[in-house]
Amino acid sequence: STYDVIVVGGGHAGCEAALAAARMGMQTALITMRPDKAANMPCNPSIGGIAKSHLVFEVDALGGEIGRNTDLTGIQFRVLNTRKGPAVQANRVQCDKKVYNERMCSVLRHTSNLELVEGNVVRLDIGNDAIRGVVLADGTHITTKAVVICAGTSLRGTIHIGEETTPGGGGDLPAANDLSLSLQSLGLRTARLKTGTPPRLHRDSIDYDLLALQPGTEPPPFFSWTAKRLNGMFHVEHTPEIAEILQMFHVEHSTKNTGKMPAEPDSNLPAHRSLSTAYLPSLMPWEPGANQVPCYLGHTTGETHRIIRENLDRSSLYGGQISGTGVRYCPSVEDKIVKFPDKPQHHVFVEPEGRDTELIYPNGISNSLPRDVQEKMVHSIPGLQSAEILQWAYAIEYDFVDPTELLPTLETK
Repeated sequence: STYDVIVVGGGHAGCEAALAAARMGMQTALITMRPDKAANMPCNPSIGGIAKSHLVFEVDALGGEIGRNTDLTGIQFRVLNTRKGPAVQANRVQCDKKVYNERMCSVLRHTSNLELVEGNVVRLDIGNDAIRGVVLADGTHITTKAVVICAGTSLRGTIHIGEETTPGGGGDLPAANDLSLSLQSLGLRTARLKTGTPPRLHRDSIDYDLLALQPGTEPPPFFSWTAKRLNGMFHVEHTPEIAEILQMFHVEHSTKNTGKMPAEPDSNLPAHRSLSTAYLPSLMPWEPGANQVPCYLGHTTGETHRIIRENLDRSSLYGGQISGTGVRYCPSVEDKIVKFPDKPQHHVFVEPEGRDTELIYPNGISNSLPRDVQEKMVHSIPGLQSAEILQWAYAIEYDFVDPTELLPTLETK
């Protein structure tokens, strides 16, 4: 097979790269280990926050999908730091993890010039100082003119739970060890980063009476122009033409009977028809911003901090197993206790992972502690004293390529 562009990795960045190339008319392949798990959100199913929300707005302005996908699958919409100045305010949307993944996969499948390829890229094929293609684990060679690598946490990914270490790329995917070695063999400088995720709790085992209710913002603050336009439709007297569009909700539908989603609106169509064919997704699960799901706020206690301090040597982060640098805005709870010893408590945001899932994400207690310590720590938090842990927290360490290896064009040759 031959493509103009090959994108490696199906996370947020990989989906945007593949859609951008395909919408520009390039024959594009998105190669990922699990095509059905594109944009799977293995950690917190939220989009935005400080700094990240600015990026989402910019990608939406450039025609990207992340803002649209967020707004159309969001279950709670908030503006952060409303008591502070506009420079530090930020949108944050809690998404339905399952529906976010399903809708993004639908968009990818219905985009012209784009093919989803299941595979594990193990090597770049370079000849005469130029890219010639990629090689998959099964020996398949795919030729191309350009490769975009969006590997996320999978390059030599290592999962840490206490003193246990296992290879893995996060989200139940294997580590991409060979691709990392291939990049290093080309002379690219790599180093290690570390991030983590908290345990997941059963929603019915939480005492919400001991937590503070956090409702979503009304009217919902959207990222995308698409959602803002759609939201206006739901709050006006519906003309027959608009009513025709609204009948398309809650069903799979194609546009212009082609099964493909056009990249741009058709300027020859009336405004309402242009919106329906160019902007409505192939899957509309609910009215954008409707029926927001509440989140809740709890806090760690002195007992929580004691449990963590007494077991720091059993933490992967402070026990010596991890050498990578922690990414910004995602500190582990061990880091908070060590670096802010004067703080008597830290926030724990109790967030659902979707409308129809039992999984609750306790944002604020990411850690790499052993399982027995995790259980004691969780149960020391008011409201979570009887919480059932469905998935254990872990830290993940992975390779990244030094950004100074890139030219100002964001490419390397």
